[in-house]
Amino acid sequence: MPGTLTIPYAIGEECWYIGPGHREIEVPCPDCAGSKRVTLVRGDGTQVSLECNTCQLGYDPPRGFITRTIYECRPRPFIPRRVEVRGDEVTYSASGPEATCFSTVRAEDMFTDRDECAKACEQRNQEHAAEEAAREMANIKSKHRSQAHALHYHGGCIKRLERELEHHRRKWQEIDAKAKARKGKEA
Repeated sequence: MPGTLTIPYAIGEECWYIGPGHREIEVPCPDCAGSKRVTLVRGDGTQVSLECNTCQLGYDPPRGFITRTIYECRPRPFIPRRVEVRGDEVTYSASGPEATCFSTVRAEDMFTDRDECAKACEQRNQEHAAEEAAREMANIKSKHRSQAHALHYHGGCIKRLERELEHHRRKWQEIDAKAKARKGKEA
């Protein structure tokens, strides 16, 4: 049995929608506080000063700050000119039916009252801020793991290379001593 779907807004009805928006701000790096260096304390208590990679972009040097995205959804006026229904989802567009390129607004993001829309915008901004804070924290933790791993890896390489260098010095000294001994017998 076919169901019915209510179309919440009429074509040409004046309404409001959650208009997207954002801006980026630069804030001091939470790890190095703008100094571009951090001190890593190893398990044995030794301290190692490293370039901060929390405020580093790719292979560039540390910047001393990070960029944060601030979401600023605001109520925006909207007059639907086209409606589209796909399953249970209803979307509207301000472009007329003859347009070949248009952007859409979901019905659940539309309101007849500006104040209701403003409340929904504030809620959306808070959700975005919480998501962005969680993403930022995950990024910082990942970079901390990366720094600790790099320190461990390169420290291991140094120890291995020092052992190899010592081994090759001993071999070189043995060969040199044998060569000098041969020269002494020939003379």
